[in-house]
Amino acid sequence: MNDSDAENSPDPQGSGTPQFVPAAANTPVAAVNSSPDAGFASGQATSAYCPSCGKPVVDSAVICPGCGTPLASSRNKTVAVLLAVFLSFWTWLYTYQRDKQKFWMGLGLAILGVITSFFIIGDFILFGVWVWAIVSTAARPERDYLMYPKTV
Repeated sequence: MNDSDAENSPDPQGSGTPQFVPAAANTPVAAVNSSPDAGFASGQATSAYCPSCGKPVVDSAVICPGCGTPLASSRNKTVAVLLAVFLSFWTWLYTYQRDKQKFWMGLGLAILGVITSFFIIGDFILFGVWVWAIVSTAARPERDYLMYPKTV
């Protein structure tokens, strides 16, 4: 350990020889409770553990306060946009927990578009669903993909 982890303090029995005392022992209680782990003292659920460092984390945490590892199953916005470009409404399966209503609406409109494609209107419906999927995924902030499925 280095000097930042521990402090040397005089022997409590007065012998004058320094003793090794961990820094946390000399830290005021207010400073301990202001740490990123302060949620544990307030009674928040701590059933989750960081897969990287093993420290307990609050269930609603997105990033481990100890090591900074992302805890949410993240998605990538670039992948979502590419799925929209090449697969239209099927991109919403990538974020199904949040976009299930859009997926089923897109599927219904695509079926309607295929049925009516013998008339010119069906092609416009299919094109509209494709553009809707691209715009919807491209307009969503990157943060929503990184924090998936914790955002609504």
